[in-house]
Amino acid sequence: MVPAGELMSINIIQAAELMSNNFQIVGEEALNKPKLLDLYCGAGGCSMGYSRAGFDVFGVDKVAYRGYPFPFIQSDVFSFLENNDVSQFDVIHASPPCHQYSVSTVPQRSAGRTFVDLVAKTRFYLIQLEKPYVIENVPGSPLKNYIELSGGMFGLKVIRRRWFESNLTLLSPSSVRYKRNSVSSGEYVTVVSNSFGSLALASDAMGIDWMTRREIVLAIPPRYTEYIGMQLYVQLN
Repeated sequence: MVPAGELMSINIIQAAELMSNNFQIVGEEALNKPKLLDLYCGAGGCSMGYSRAGFDVFGVDKVAYRGYPFPFIQSDVFSFLENNDVSQFDVIHASPPCHQYSVSTVPQRSAGRTFVDLVAKTRFYLIQLEKPYVIENVPGSPLKNYIELSGGMFGLKVIRRRWFESNLTLLSPSSVRYKRNSVSSGEYVTVVSNSFGSLALASDAMGIDWMTRREIVLAIPPRYTEYIGMQLYVQLN
């Protein structure tokens, strides 16, 4: 079994064996835990939330983040899905790149730059698997039947609005109205690029204590997927 935080860079042929080894059933607790595959897992913000909600989590990303806290395979997401049997997983989460829709890339896009858009392709692959899925992305992305989550809903000190689409029913918590000066007044923290202060401040605001500055700017607060994961867990059981 791959220890938490130990990254694996392997070929696709080895992937099935690694997944099998990582999910050997040990005791009744492991037997009852649903398994979740986290695609484009990054440094593990979403993965951590699902783990706290009761899932065994396995991550896949083409970039290896050394602090990722769960079993992991470094691979292109589509190559992984095309070459591996993922039938053992109960739920699949995906966070395709958001740069084509992110507010932070507006200047580049206004200047004519385009970014890869994998939302539709990712959804197509997930639908073919006929499993419960969740797709996460930024507001303005082409998600369908989504709910919006933000930090204030969970008592976090970051706003960070994100959309979540699923083929299962997801309920939204009570909405939060943010003041126009919420960030400038210090009520909330912005964790974008290098515009935020100390890593400790960002970590506290996001509820994340294992990422570097480069990693945390791309992360999703674990409370979001813990909230979603609890709903999925109930529906699966």
